[in-house]
Amino acid sequence: MSQEERIKILADFLGVKREEVPLPSPPPPLPLENSIGYFPVNLAVANYFLIDGRDYFIPMATEEPSVVAAASHGAKIARAGGGFKTGTGEQSMLSQIVITDAKRDLDVTQFVGVASRIAQSEMPSVVAAGGGFRGLEAENKGKYLVIRVWIDPADSMGANTLDRVAEALAPLFEEATGGKALLKILSNRVTRRLAWAEVEIPAEAVGGREVATRIAEASDFAMLDEDRAVTHNKGIMNGVVALALATGNDTRALEAAAHSYAGKGGRYTPLSRWKFDGSKLNGRIELPVPVGVVGGSLKSNETAAFCLRLLRVSRASELGRIMAAVGLAQNLAALMALVTEGIQKGHMRLAARTIAMAAGAEGSLVDLVANELIKGGQIRVDVAKRILESLKEKK
Repeated sequence: MSQEERIKILADFLGVKREEVPLPSPPPPLPLENSIGYFPVNLAVANYFLIDGRDYFIPMATEEPSVVAAASHGAKIARAGGGFKTGTGEQSMLSQIVITDAKRDLDVTQFVGVASRIAQSEMPSVVAAGGGFRGLEAENKGKYLVIRVWIDPADSMGANTLDRVAEALAPLFEEATGGKALLKILSNRVTRRLAWAEVEIPAEAVGGREVATRIAEASDFAMLDEDRAVTHNKGIMNGVVALALATGNDTRALEAAAHSYAGKGGRYTPLSRWKFDGSKLNGRIELPVPVGVVGGSLKSNETAAFCLRLLRVSRASELGRIMAAVGLAQNLAALMALVTEGIQKGHMRLAARTIAMAAGAEGSLVDLVANELIKGGQIRVDVAKRILESLKEKK
């Protein structure tokens, strides 16, 4: 399909006119320090996603075509088992106030009420959306007294809210302890804002019992070997980050939270697990999802706002559940490729198609040029142009 044909499908999916889809126009300029222009990244949609009984187009912003292809492939296979089932638990994040030179002990339980009132007053829109203050803890760490404030940021990512609350509460604890606040900031270690996704797939959908067994074995090896676990999780984050970028979310916060969570038990482990029971391949993922659907760049980036509209989400927890499903689909496709033909073969095929299109190939000529590039072992635009000219002459 042409780009316009794809956009028309999305417009029809949403029940709107083509002119109501803000693509492919660039977003309005952002107030970025020393801005000199834009660094474009392709925006695509992964398809075949069935999540909690609902069909989705997944917007993905990425420079790597195999990310979109793998997500779609994994989602298509997952449909054979009824798609992904997802969920979330508590949605709180942590803000820290670090006090030095405390002269008096602190019984933090005596300050819960006043801390709650101060915190709530700093985030009225969050409270109105169902979030707000969720708890208070304190711990002595040598010369530092660490006060932990738990906040549910509702439908925002939460960074600005958590920082603002910490700064508002700091004077209270400085006065109570006679100390001085050294730090007043959120933590990107996220342990209480999680999402999970599960899938159960018949063995034949992944190529039979042998392939299903090998996928489970690859998962087991990632549990044993940290070198492999890091790459296992990087593949998961390929899809999660692409979706986060498309929806205007903080990709660095997601990466930090995910890799920290992977090491929560004292050693680095995979975020997903796969088991084969002899007939069905069962996969599950759990990961932190510090994301938002309001605030941030959404105020100034119409493309990110459109991507959220395409997903039909109105709550941050919904976006988190979708991210978990995307990560699991990405992981499934990667493991399948690894235990069968290998990752590189698929990457080369997609790279060859991309180069063929860059050389001007269209329609059926794309695959013809790509096949010749792979045969010749030279995946270059100049070579693709020569092949394309030769094919056109033969026609």
